[in-house]
Amino acid sequence: MTVLVIAEHDNASIKGATLNTVTAAVACGAGDVHILVAGHNAGAAAQAAAASPGDRHVKTETFIRSAFNGYKTLAGFSGDYGIALEMILQRSAAGESLAQLGTPVSYLLGKTAVTGGTTTRIGYLFNTDSAKTLKPGLAGKFIFTSQAVAAPTEDTLQWNIFKELSKSVSTNGTVSGATNDLDYAWVLMASSAYGWNTQGNRVAQRLVALQNADGGFSSYGSASSVDATALALQALVGDFDELAIVKGVGLEGLDLGVDERHAVFL
Repeated sequence: MTVLVIAEHDNASIKGATLNTVTAAVACGAGDVHILVAGHNAGAAAQAAAASPGDRHVKTETFIRSAFNGYKTLAGFSGDYGIALEMILQRSAAGESLAQLGTPVSYLLGKTAVTGGTTTRIGYLFNTDSAKTLKPGLAGKFIFTSQAVAAPTEDTLQWNIFKELSKSVSTNGTVSGATNDLDYAWVLMASSAYGWNTQGNRVAQRLVALQNADGGFSSYGSASSVDATALALQALVGDFDELAIVKGVGLEGLDLGVDERHAVFL
């Protein structure tokens, strides 16, 4: 059973009665115990709630926020740009505003020197081969994340990357440089985020064609994986015609309730 406790606070700390209620709920064997901290300028109180043994959701959000080194890259994943973008999405889904996301967004999504631009082609979004080709899956994740959190960027960085990404999509939906189904899913989500439905439909049809016989999708290797399958369905949910023909039990009649531009990644 999940328990919601409405916090009594003074914007700086949580009142003892609330903490006693949380302790009692945990002692009674409740499942997840969440604390709702409502009010203006109640950030300090929310941080105090995170120290409570009951509110696991707030603790998780706090952990993710603290994992950013200098508020830029993730501790232990300084070179994994993709994971950092996913953590930005998680923080946004947990309710953090663009102002709260702050430096990670401006650094990881807004600077050409970090992402790489279409002129220099040096940065996270480009390969280091002689042609400095674009990484389509990562570029799609960059576009989707930028749109989801309304990230400001230098000049026309997002648009230029999206145009470069679109060049890699052929008329039959094949994406040049894509190495797995995850790449196709992120390109589809980027296309949906920009409202390029014709391009998105092509990629969606190609993604469906890549589905394995067991109904799943692949990440690395040919075997179906949970992460690739979940992301593929999230990408396809924006196109119900394509979702309807995905192999599975009753998917065409399932209301997933997901907004493809503001979805929560689990």
